[in-house]
Amino acid sequence: MRHRDVLSVAAMVVLHASLSYAQSPAARPEFDVASVKTSAPGARESVLRTPAGRVDAKNVSLKLLISSAYGVDGFEISGAPSWINSDRFDVEAKAGSGETRNQMMPMLQSLLDDRFKLKAHRETKEGPIFIMTLAKGGLKLQSLKEGDCGPFDPDNPTPAAGQKPTCGVLRSGRGGPNMTMEGVGVSAANLARTLTLMLGRPVKDNTGIAGPFGALRLEYAPPYVTADPAPSSNAAGPSIVTALQEQLGLKLESAKGPVEVLVIDHLERPTDN
Repeated sequence: MRHRDVLSVAAMVVLHASLSYAQSPAARPEFDVASVKTSAPGARESVLRTPAGRVDAKNVSLKLLISSAYGVDGFEISGAPSWINSDRFDVEAKAGSGETRNQMMPMLQSLLDDRFKLKAHRETKEGPIFIMTLAKGGLKLQSLKEGDCGPFDPDNPTPAAGQKPTCGVLRSGRGGPNMTMEGVGVSAANLARTLTLMLGRPVKDNTGIAGPFGALRLEYAPPYVTADPAPSSNAAGPSIVTALQEQLGLKLESAKGPVEVLVIDHLERPTDN
């Protein structure tokens, strides 16, 4: 082989290596320090906090950690073993300097990969959804008026009685035997998101309402976290679907539609460290 040919081949090898390196996926960021341990037997309180630069989880399920890390709801996780619900873990992790929650979630993904050997991919499948539209009688909510609610105050996250409610916040509670949901300045999209979490099924907002609502109050019978929104046999109030239509003028219809899921390809129980 001539000297020029040797140089050409060598140059091509170097170029190929450079391209391969350039095209390899960028490494995900990692926490500076992290600990994962099995929760103490009998632990009751379950907490997941993400203050600036830290993740502090006590007695939480792996499903909650995966949901947080990948920005999915529990019902959007597919192919996982049952122990992601039953096993509980304590996680303490510290990043560099004051990272936000969104900045730390890729770090949590790296931690799950390292300690749980988690491998996953996203898929879009056709599945059951709800479509939220205006009911036949029309919307029974007023539009938000200036002064109806106030901005979020970190020093007063839960306004006391007589104070202005925080705009856009939906609060759940009990009204006798029934469940209640109340809020001021909540948009239709925000309501659909909340219903998605409650019903365990995506709720698509097809109301066409862009602006926020005024005062909203909904009362309905439990159970309220279920893919089947029918009330129990001894319920004192309407199902959430009936309540939405009768009290708010909004209708939920079952349908099929695209649902993005996180498919678990591989997962292992961790060793405490």
